[in-house]
Amino acid sequence: TQSTGSSGTKRRSTGSSGINAEYGDYYITNNLRDMSRASQVEDYQMVEDGYLSEQFVKRLTGDFDLSCVIHIHAKNTGIENLGCVYMCENLVSLDVGYNRVQDLSPLFKLQSLQILDLSNNKLLSLKGLEHMPSLASLNICGNELSNLESLKLLDTIPNLRKLILRDGNIGNPVCHLDSYPGKLKAFFRTLSCSISGI
Repeated sequence: TQSTGSSGTKRRSTGSSGINAEYGDYYITNNLRDMSRASQVEDYQMVEDGYLSEQFVKRLTGDFDLSCVIHIHAKNTGIENLGCVYMCENLVSLDVGYNRVQDLSPLFKLQSLQILDLSNNKLLSLKGLEHMPSLASLNICGNELSNLESLKLLDTIPNLRKLILRDGNIGNPVCHLDSYPGKLKAFFRTLSCSISGI
């Protein structure tokens, strides 16, 4: 089935068996229950003190065992610290766009994560993403990445297939460097990766 989110982007649900192979700009839900919860995210209050807590994730997903959580949609919920997300070790998709995240180190245990939306946060570095072998789709537009070297580690992610650095007028400072297109393509010579923002 297909649904259209607030951005107008179509998203597909493939049922409980898994996620769709065609990664959307943000995330793809695993089942109709997740889709329903995702559409109601506005009903949840903001995280306390900017910290993504166990209690908040349990309330958001309805799962009381964080190892069972496979999808988190927490866009625009005031997150500054990804907190307990490392406890969701079977997480497949994570959307924390429009927050104030700077530190990605809590992601280090998410070996199953395939879809990650970090758009419109406060990222100066992508350190931590090199430990994510399953990552296939990454949205980092609207951050504060200004150094080409900060993007080089993305070449170490073997399954990365879609990278969004700029979406329309929303990009990163690095996108304005004259040497940016050529060097970025050189970083990804060994990967079959679709790059949005060149």
